[in-house]
Amino acid sequence: MQIIAPTSWSENASLHPDASIALSNNFADKHLLILADSKEELDGSFDYPQYVDFVESNLFSELTDASMSKHEQACSAHD
Repeated sequence: MQIIAPTSWSENASLHPDASIALSNNFADKHLLILADSKEELDGSFDYPQYVDFVESNLFSELTDASMSKHEQACSAHD
């Protein structure tokens, strides 16, 4: 997994101990956090929209004053 970010962003492991990728732009007070779940860890009862709803509801229940940009399903030759 990789991401290309501007030089104004830097790694920030303090965002979450289990993050696959954690970046911050402290000047703009913006952060990017990726928590990956393997398909094997899921019981197969989720389709993509249901999984997104599940993750969003759990994530936002623990945050205050949070926002999220539009998400898109990642595609790969291995899906």
